[in-house]
Amino acid sequence: MAQYLIKDVLDLMLLDAGTGKHAVAVARCNHDLALAEVPFQPGASGAPSLRELTDFLPRIRRGLISALDRPRPAELHEYGTKLFRFLIRGELAELYARLPDAHVRIQIVSNHPDLMQLPWEYLQEPRQSPGPRLKRSFVRVVRTVGHTPSPALHLQDRVTVLFVAASPKGKEAIPWPELAEYIEGQFRQRLPGRFLLRVVPNVDDGALVDALDARPRPDIFHFYGHGDVSGGRGRLLLVNPKTGQPSPLEAEALIGLLRDREIRLALLTACDTAAGDFSDDFSVLAAGLVHEGVGAVVANQFAVPILSVAAFVGTLYNQLLETGDIDLAVSAGRLKLWGSPLGDARQANLEWGVPVLYRHFARPDLYLSGVT
Repeated sequence: MAQYLIKDVLDLMLLDAGTGKHAVAVARCNHDLALAEVPFQPGASGAPSLRELTDFLPRIRRGLISALDRPRPAELHEYGTKLFRFLIRGELAELYARLPDAHVRIQIVSNHPDLMQLPWEYLQEPRQSPGPRLKRSFVRVVRTVGHTPSPALHLQDRVTVLFVAASPKGKEAIPWPELAEYIEGQFRQRLPGRFLLRVVPNVDDGALVDALDARPRPDIFHFYGHGDVSGGRGRLLLVNPKTGQPSPLEAEALIGLLRDREIRLALLTACDTAAGDFSDDFSVLAAGLVHEGVGAVVANQFAVPILSVAAFVGTLYNQLLETGDIDLAVSAGRLKLWGSPLGDARQANLEWGVPVLYRHFARPDLYLSGVT
């Protein structure tokens, strides 16, 4: 089982100062504790403003929808360094410089909506080559009280994966059979005879409830389909069984369905499943699920290109079944996307920053253990 050590973690807390002009950043690593003020307006240090960072978000969204509107690689790298300069300053910069050249989990927790929506996954360290680093895992920690994650699931036991897919009419077709087959191959190779993969295609509300209630109960819940945000609330688009048209499942409904089921990991392979109104605990699908007891959720903060799904998901499952560490698994998936550009080299590779990991504060090897 992977060992969770305090030296592997940099805890970053971005707290609303209540002034509308700055946040307070508190960071801890090993026995070091740092405190800094994070102004929202540009300062003498050259750090960007919060407005400057949020104004770039539409560029990313448009670029993921239309290749013609993508920023250039240098623009995305510059944006990533601005995220770094905005956050890592003062005592925090000194603490960050002391991090070991080893895998470090950067756990970010915040209660400020504008800071919560920033794509920290694109953060770029100065004097580093562009792209993600396998040695730096960005984790969104959700504030929870009274929700203790389920005990570790030993891989000598049977692992049950519920894979549900929805490809409603009028939406881009979802190649779910290929992804389901690939996932099954990963489990068959790593856990021969010790896994169950249940597949529910063209899922509707009733079929989803039946699948969740079926025995054995799922340890991993994986949705592959479409998602969007309406009125600030995230939702999944299921299939109306009578018409084949999209049937929205609102964030609170999904959270209610998955609550108290001891699901250790949820993968929401759909657009905008980590987007919404960050001032509401239950409007962002990924955060809301962790808030109500799901151990960890891998979702997408922007539109997810279909061509990027197999590369990311396949690498994630492969790494997860090898190490039992969800933080490492997501980092490996990002690196795979970075190494597999999907478009023109003159345009930025945006895909690697789309997936996000939300999880409970508990150690990341909680979900699968006893890995051989």
